[in-house]
Amino acid sequence: MKFIITLFFFLLTVLFSKGQKMFFLEIQLSPIFINEILRIDFDNGKESISKKIKIINNKFSISDTFYSTYVRMILQIGLKKEKVTIIFYLKDDIAQLKYDDNFLNTPIDFISKLKYKNLFYLEEEKEYHNYYAEEYANLNKFASKYRKVSKMPKDSLYQELQNMKKILFSKKLEYLLNKPSSYVSFYFFKTSIVLGDFIKPDSLLHLFNNYFKDVYSDTYEGKMLIRFLLGKSNSQVGKKALSFMGISPVNNDTILLSKYQNRYKLIIFWASWCGPCIKEIPVLKKIYTKYSKNIEFISISSDNDLGKCLNAIKKYKIFWLNLLDNGIVQEYGIAFVPQILLLNKDNLIIYSSTDSKDGIDLKVLQDKLSSEFIVN
Repeated sequence: MKFIITLFFFLLTVLFSKGQKMFFLEIQLSPIFINEILRIDFDNGKESISKKIKIINNKFSISDTFYSTYVRMILQIGLKKEKVTIIFYLKDDIAQLKYDDNFLNTPIDFISKLKYKNLFYLEEEKEYHNYYAEEYANLNKFASKYRKVSKMPKDSLYQELQNMKKILFSKKLEYLLNKPSSYVSFYFFKTSIVLGDFIKPDSLLHLFNNYFKDVYSDTYEGKMLIRFLLGKSNSQVGKKALSFMGISPVNNDTILLSKYQNRYKLIIFWASWCGPCIKEIPVLKKIYTKYSKNIEFISISSDNDLGKCLNAIKKYKIFWLNLLDNGIVQEYGIAFVPQILLLNKDNLIIYSSTDSKDGIDLKVLQDKLSSEFIVN
């Protein structure tokens, strides 16, 4: 399982002052909620944040920065018998949510009696999820059946599973493109459709230009999405890799890709918090031992925490070149880690772990290297 970089196209490259706004949400609940736990999750366009609040006083507020057109917020209240969940979107106005009834029969009852101000898209996301609910249920049912025989080779059952995933993906996309003016559609286009591997980056750019450009091309998140998709498009096999410069977290040395013009390069995107990345390290070490005379290894970490990055480098003895990301992840359109690219002497990308759907054993990469080099 690969780890998604949270809202990848905003990660690390954003200066704090650019695109920043503030949201304010005031919540008032009736006494029946005293001592209940309120959970708030919100996506601010740069990261996802989760908070838990014990309701002691009936009224409280929350405010924070955000970078996107709207803040997507999930509010959950855990009651003794049921959990009430409401999803809504906020802008940089003072938003209010109020429930003053002394009875709560069902979550639907709660939502129907809410009084609110400056809360947006209360129904649209529910409509979106309902649109593909049947396909989603069918996939889950089949996937459960398939897991029982998952040790078998990739046979017709596997192919049927992939076809059902494509059907679900197409159903989601159909809804989003039918309602491009809704921010909910743009939100799930950039956080779900763009992350899928069913549509090539060039085609995703085409969809953006045809359905979302008029509204979002001049917005902060629209510009970041275009930048990400261009990077993703330029990082496919057959394309020439973009030049980059980075700083080593180990010794602060400046490392330029151009310095290794006459060597093959293995570019490894990883993070200390990424389990699959760590599992790949022993395999990469074996590859390094075999091919280090021919290939320069360069790891690029998506870690926000320098200390955690350094600790991982030391703990797992990652002895080749290491860089902290300074925008390289976005420029290369990296949506998740681990991801590995192999560049030849001319910086042409000749292997991508994403394109080849290579596993943690990196068998496809090793086969590729065997065909490129004869090692004594």
